[in-house]
Amino acid sequence: MYKKQHKLNFRLIKYKEVVFIFYIKEASNINEMINFSVKLPNFLKNLFFEFLKFFNLILVKKDIIILPYLDTYTISTRKQIKLVNKISSILEKENVTNIALSTYLIRNTHFKNYFNSKNIHILDGRWLFQYLSLEVLNYIAKNMDKKVADLEVAILANTYNTTVKDIVSEVSQKVKVLNIATSNLTNFKSTTAELYENFGISVRVSNNRKKVLQKSDVVFNFDFSEEVINKYSFPSEAVIVNYSNKIAIDNKLFNGININYYNISISSTVSSLFNKLNLSSSFPLEILYESKHYGKKSFVEMINVLATDKVFIKALVGNKGQINPKEFKKEGV
Repeated sequence: MYKKQHKLNFRLIKYKEVVFIFYIKEASNINEMINFSVKLPNFLKNLFFEFLKFFNLILVKKDIIILPYLDTYTISTRKQIKLVNKISSILEKENVTNIALSTYLIRNTHFKNYFNSKNIHILDGRWLFQYLSLEVLNYIAKNMDKKVADLEVAILANTYNTTVKDIVSEVSQKVKVLNIATSNLTNFKSTTAELYENFGISVRVSNNRKKVLQKSDVVFNFDFSEEVINKYSFPSEAVIVNYSNKIAIDNKLFNGININYYNISISSTVSSLFNKLNLSSSFPLEILYESKHYGKKSFVEMINVLATDKVFIKALVGNKGQINPKEFKKEGV
């Protein structure tokens, strides 16, 4: 009935572009998995979709991997393992170690764990979160009805790298006071010495748990674990921003705001790029935008990129969801 040239395109498509990140998603609809050049009746489409699902046949379009499942389906553990092995083979062949998982797939804990066990990095938006530090600071100050220049900020960081060094430099030039809590005193004191020499800015570096955060309005936690951070004394109504992991503050005297994630808005020009690829409905905007720049630019370079792309903090997220901007106006914050 159908001519031989009407083949289904579910195999790996060859292409010349270098792929840095693969997007892995479920099918938005049955038609997305079926690439016939002739129109099929719905019952045949459904039948063929079930065939793809039964044999775990996936569709690869350049840097997008589409699984034969809709977001209403549940993927069994056995199927998840088979899919991960198949996808891992593609990633290995293309020498790719970074992936973005759709909102539907990221909810499958086993799916995430299988990829992690194969040393495949899953984008989670936290690389971008650090690069948005200045935007976060602006958002907090605005909702406090304060100027950034009037804020006292503390940075918690043991890891010393170019990104953290750049953030220290940029933040120190914009706030009233900057303190750094770290066990890596030597490297951070070297940076603060440069700041004093070049800009006349004095930044205190200490590992004193009780004193370094005493008057902080905002605390940027870059890599302290939940166990370590809960050993520190915070002002009761400080704003804490956790960049690397979700953290719970168990100090009963703490009545401030504990931030663990964020939501962004971007220009229509940039969002249209994701729409054309049919990614916007499947992936969080934060993951999509992170994937666009991940590992390619420094913090200083990203300041200009974020401005060009009109990236702003739309909301900050705590343990129970988005934080109402009015909460930042508590007395004493």
